[in-house]
Amino acid sequence: MNNKKLIQSLIFGLLIILGTALISAAPAIVAINAPATGGFNSGAVTVNISITGAEGNVTNVTLNIYDSSNTLVFYNLTNGTNENEGNISEFQWVWDANNGTFSDGVYTINVTASENITSTPATNLSNGTISITVDNTAPNSSTSLTGDNGNTVGGTVEVDYGTAVNIDCNVVDSTAGLVSANNTISIKFPGLSTYENLTLTDNDATNLKAVVKAEQTRVLGDYSIRCFSWDRAGNSNLSEFNFTTKEVVIKGSGSAAIPGFENPVGKVKITSGVHTVKEKLNSDGVSFLLKKSAAVRLDINADYHTIEVKKMSADEVTVLITSSPIELTISAGESKTADLNGDGISDLDITYHKLFVNTYADMTFKLVETPVETTDDKEDTTEVFDTPDKEDTYKSPRGGLTVTLAVIVIVLIIGYALIKGKKK
Repeated sequence: MNNKKLIQSLIFGLLIILGTALISAAPAIVAINAPATGGFNSGAVTVNISITGAEGNVTNVTLNIYDSSNTLVFYNLTNGTNENEGNISEFQWVWDANNGTFSDGVYTINVTASENITSTPATNLSNGTISITVDNTAPNSSTSLTGDNGNTVGGTVEVDYGTAVNIDCNVVDSTAGLVSANNTISIKFPGLSTYENLTLTDNDATNLKAVVKAEQTRVLGDYSIRCFSWDRAGNSNLSEFNFTTKEVVIKGSGSAAIPGFENPVGKVKITSGVHTVKEKLNSDGVSFLLKKSAAVRLDINADYHTIEVKKMSADEVTVLITSSPIELTISAGESKTADLNGDGISDLDITYHKLFVNTYADMTFKLVETPVETTDDKEDTTEVFDTPDKEDTYKSPRGGLTVTLAVIVIVLIIGYALIKGKKK
């Protein structure tokens, strides 16, 4: 019986020793923390790893990067450090993937850690592997105008006034692909300094398109288009495209083909808000097409004044000079002046040319210096003569005769008194 127990104890001890050996033989765990597996990268790539479960000494850590043809393109060997079991070791390298040596494409990152698990060095290996895409090239974009409403004259793209313009940004990114949520097409209208986004008609990996509507080209002048696109690696592209509107020969249909149609005097369209003119207003004036509630801010004699369109019709326009305030109603084809500082001299002349395309007030603003004409300030120099009626004409001679007779009587009395006095 004692022998049997002894044998069982020996077997149990051997199992414990064997289990401990097997557990000790388990390799450390290599985790690649960055870059993200399957991610898209541009610029230098930071590779960060952590090693856990090392029993003893991590002798070295090796970084290998392979291209899509499995060719080793980057290698780094780092000496390990003594770590107790359960501690975490971190290693980090920077791969300069955008130095011109490496092409865009898919790469495999492999990290191997070597570990001594006994005093007689028996090496245990552990590794981690991920794939990433390197893309250091911005999306390609060659913006163009499509359709049959445009032509190129002397390198300038011209389109007919009041016609739709189809914009195709022709964006391509063959490596990482586009992020459609970040793509935009914007437009700057003639005379304005800011861009506004157009509604996209196509927006995917290969198409970025929009339409400039016919009513948006009813201003003569230069337009600027911007196509802005991003790829999934963070590269961006901004391409610009310009076109100009031209007057049309009357033909076909549309507002420009209506008999008697006239181009507006104003060439700059203000659809909303306040447009500030930085140059001082002069006698030559400036002209604008203003929508209802839109306003223009002018430098008049070193003071800024804002003129807002309150109401408009084919017959008249009502504007509010908010800085004064002064409200003027001007008939189509006529002008009115305003004294802005109350010095009796008109400073501003406003002309309402017409209601353009039922949407815009076509107006001109000029600097003037003319006296203000008001009936209250004028002196009435007209002499008024009353014509006597018949009764007055009859009484006037009688009154005059009575006075004459009275004077004669008084003279006679005085003369008589003097003569009598001498006789005494």
